[in-house]
Amino acid sequence: MTFGLCAIVSVLAACPAVPPGEGPWDDGVGGAGAGSGSVGSGGFHACATATHEAEFVPVNMYFLLDKSGSMQSGQKWLIAREAVQSFFASPSSAGLGIALRFFPDGECGDACDVNACASPNVPLGELTQLSAPNDAQEEALLAAFAGVSPGGVTPMSAALAGAYQWAENVVAKRPDEKTIVLLVTDGKPEACNTDPEAITDAGSDAFTEHGIVTYAIGMQGAELSFLMDLASKSGSDTPIDVTLGADNLVQALADVRKRAFACEYQLPVDVDGQPLDPSLVNVLHTQGGKTDPLTVEQVPNVNACHSQVGGWYYDDPVHPTRILLCSSTCEDVQSDDGAKIDILLGCKTVIA
Repeated sequence: MTFGLCAIVSVLAACPAVPPGEGPWDDGVGGAGAGSGSVGSGGFHACATATHEAEFVPVNMYFLLDKSGSMQSGQKWLIAREAVQSFFASPSSAGLGIALRFFPDGECGDACDVNACASPNVPLGELTQLSAPNDAQEEALLAAFAGVSPGGVTPMSAALAGAYQWAENVVAKRPDEKTIVLLVTDGKPEACNTDPEAITDAGSDAFTEHGIVTYAIGMQGAELSFLMDLASKSGSDTPIDVTLGADNLVQALADVRKRAFACEYQLPVDVDGQPLDPSLVNVLHTQGGKTDPLTVEQVPNVNACHSQVGGWYYDDPVHPTRILLCSSTCEDVQSDDGAKIDILLGCKTVIA
């Protein structure tokens, strides 16, 4: 995969913490990490027995693309189509699982058929480093646009309800992977259920009950207050506003890709055949252009993340499978193309 940041898992054996001054990267102090929520990485003994590249948590995306009649104005459909196709074809999207659903389209329109909206125009498949036609999923996604043109109203409630139904089924089948919904729209809820609160509450339920995050991109004409509520309730915090320049959609899609991939890492199942001990895991953040890593402190859960300090936490503190970065630490990493994340196993966890 190509994501603009490199994550390496360093597998350590029998690695007790040692006093400051004896660690291989020791800076002698527990200094601040430039707003990343890090402390100096001193105190770790040089006991690595192997290193290998970490795997990001696989991401499955239900891509909801609005093709209502309003998308005809201002060349929005042409811009959206070219931006989305560029997103699919980008080498940076390799490894991303995508299912595509246009709306309104067929029964996923005035009929308000949630089951139809849960059935993608292009089923889920993983993009590769190859280009279409050698990448079968990319070829299918690009071909799906043939003959498609804007028309109709915006059945937002049915489209999102279908997306969540699809996403919940994927989560049930692939619980160790990350499943998200991406909505690109230029409108507001029309037809079907037009109650904004009911729609955003559905997004909230999908997030709190199944961990499904909804990302929203608003093109010109979108009701940003609705998208703001949807994003804040469903885990992505804020929508991406391209209402003043649809040509910014390419960057907006790249931002979603980066946000979806960069802040969750898989834990190895074992260390040299032995079960992993969650209390012997540490996360190091090396900033671009620097060689000395800084230790990111662990916090109990997402609610303990501090906007100024940051940190990391487990998806499940009892039976963890993923490491997640707090939002402020995540932003530091995402904004630095040269950043590197190392996950060290075997040393006593540094806790905030």
